[in-house]
Amino acid sequence: MYRLSIALLIAGAASAAESNRQLIFNDTWQNGWFEAGTTGDPSQKEIIHTGTTAIKVLMDSQNTIFNCFNTKAVPTDTSTTLSFWAHGSDDGGQVLKIYLRQLDGEKDVATSIQTLKPLVKGTWQKISLSLDEFKAKGGTRINSIMFQGDDHATFWMIDDLMLEDQATAPTDTPAKP
Repeated sequence: MYRLSIALLIAGAASAAESNRQLIFNDTWQNGWFEAGTTGDPSQKEIIHTGTTAIKVLMDSQNTIFNCFNTKAVPTDTSTTLSFWAHGSDDGGQVLKIYLRQLDGEKDVATSIQTLKPLVKGTWQKISLSLDEFKAKGGTRINSIMFQGDDHATFWMIDDLMLEDQATAPTDTPAKP
């Protein structure tokens, strides 16, 4: 009986952690999210962090925008963090800006911006951004997450994109480059 109780407790904790996550991309688009544009290739299989595919964002001569969109505005009251893995390709040095389009009911409230440090060449790195920094906490809704890259390189990669509660997030182990 004691072992069964511990097993149920562990299973319940894992289920609670999963319930505080909203996957956006993990091998495929999840939970109503999709790309609103044509700059990304979500079926790329050469450089992946986990699973079988990652998103390859192709750069052009302009600052490329990769837009993840959801037709239903997603509440952020159960999430504290936007997290994803990014890969700087063989070039590295890409500086990404992350934009969240925030909705309050049907009204467009604001677009918040976070600028990241340059991506590392040939390496996956985990990016975790507090939703507090985006001013998107406590009932605010999001329907667009945009990544803007500079023209430093030909492409960069994204994998395992999600909204999560950092307090219950599992520890991630970096994948091999």
